[in-house]
Amino acid sequence: RRPVIGGIFCGPTSVGKTELVKALAKFMFDDFNGYAHISCNLLKERHETAYLIGAPPGYIGHGDEPVLSQWRIDKPHFMKHIRELRKAEIEIIEKEITDLESRYLKATNENEKRGLRGQITKKDKKLRDILGRSGYKPENRYSSIVLLDEIERAHPAFYESFLQVFDDGRLPLMNGETTDFTSTIFWMTSNIHGKEIQEDISGKNIGFAPAEEKISAKERFVKQTWKEVINAVIKHFSSNAAFLARVGKENLIVFYPLDQAELVEIVDRMYLPDFLVYLREKVGIAEFYLTDKAKYLIVRETQDPLNRALGARALQKVFERLIENPVLNLLARAENGDGIKAGDRVWIDAIENKIVIFKEEN
Repeated sequence: RRPVIGGIFCGPTSVGKTELVKALAKFMFDDFNGYAHISCNLLKERHETAYLIGAPPGYIGHGDEPVLSQWRIDKPHFMKHIRELRKAEIEIIEKEITDLESRYLKATNENEKRGLRGQITKKDKKLRDILGRSGYKPENRYSSIVLLDEIERAHPAFYESFLQVFDDGRLPLMNGETTDFTSTIFWMTSNIHGKEIQEDISGKNIGFAPAEEKISAKERFVKQTWKEVINAVIKHFSSNAAFLARVGKENLIVFYPLDQAELVEIVDRMYLPDFLVYLREKVGIAEFYLTDKAKYLIVRETQDPLNRALGARALQKVFERLIENPVLNLLARAENGDGIKAGDRVWIDAIENKIVIFKEEN
């Protein structure tokens, strides 16, 4: 009869709040982007709520589809359903497109390229027709996920409009339609008190307490800081208590900044596997290894005050700078004989606090 309200993920930026919602979307719809993302940073003014429900009749944009239309909410689940229903047909078309693109990259004659472009366009249109809106039926009641990102930045009118959604599972739109949210899971994120947590772990809030009273930032988080975050969120929503009551104080979930071991795990599970797929499938590198010493050097580069405040986002930038860019530069120099080429074995180590790349030719 009403949507599921997962809760509010609280804490500093870049600690995995949105990533956890993506993981749920991957689990439910086999797509990390299979959710509706609403950035509340764009809803600071009352008139900006039209971004969600559409513009009133007579106003500019009335004919545009609202962000919270039934189609946009249901699309990820619908796409998964169609891919399962017409799996064989879709896989054949996607393989044909990949083969045509490969031939296009190798082609040297302009007429041949023009013909291949035309074939790719036709195949792509056929695929989009299959995955398009034509077969969509709202009455099928697809499941969906909606993320309200940085919920504290929204205008108070935004909270009022969602009271009806949380109570009745329905939202009337300005185009006369009504979106059904009874099969929707809502998640929210908030950075309230996040800056204070980052300052705490960076040592900016260290005072002159007696030595026996001093504890680490993580111990202080377990004993005290998470309560401060909860209280800060409750205080922020004191003028919109009805909204917070729908969410439930017990559904305020506080994230602590990622430590070094967790950042190394992110390198192992996310950045390195993605890069390996590219090197093996697109380039043809036989083997690629990254030593533990190299991984910890990458993580250490993110521990200065500026990068630490950026969390996992800083880690991605450092991985690109220390690993991806040097390897790609060596790939570009393959023709000169001093780079990396298909069939090579590559491993990366850290020596005297510097990344060193080795290769063994096949």
